Amino acid sequence: MSTIAPDRVQVCRNVMETLVSEEIEAQLLLLPPRVGKSINKIDVMTYAMNRLPALYASSQKGWQYQMSRAEKDYGQQILLAVRQAIIAVQRDPLRRVIPLKPHGDVQSQAAEVALDKLKELLQNEQLSWSNLVVVVEQSLIKASRGEMKSKSPRFLARSIDMWDRHGYLR
Repeated sequence: MSTIAPDRVQVCRNVMETLVSEEIEAQLLLLPPRVGKSINKIDVMTYAMNRLPALYASSQKGWQYQMSRAEKDYGQQILLAVRQAIIAVQRDPLRRVIPLKPHGDVQSQAAEVALDKLKELLQNEQLSWSNLVVVVEQSLIKASRGEMKSKSPRFLARSIDMWDRHGYLR
């Protein structure tokens, strides 16, 4: 895994997502409006994407190459995958779905996982990105005074030592 400079976030995207999304819109326009509006586009997208290869790009040149390749080599597969997805989604219109929570990129996902772990470690469900520094500081002070029971005393001890060395606990 490569390290990315904090001031430069590198992004990769799947060309197929763009092409499948465009194909969904085109095919839904061919349906009667009432039917087209009743179809969950995300379900169609998910169904179709799971039947197609991923073609990722991380640069403009790579994007153009993958786009050209996808249109040339997979155009018919995209069309059929979307058509099958629309049929499959229409078959089960009463299916109850609990959608995934939206997330940004992989870094956002990792940040949310880290925040959840900190909530557990610091035994504070009210922990959020906006109060993170204050809550962590208070927790470390409590731990240094022996006022906090932790599931991971070694982690807290290392954190307290680090905060103390940097002058945060003085």
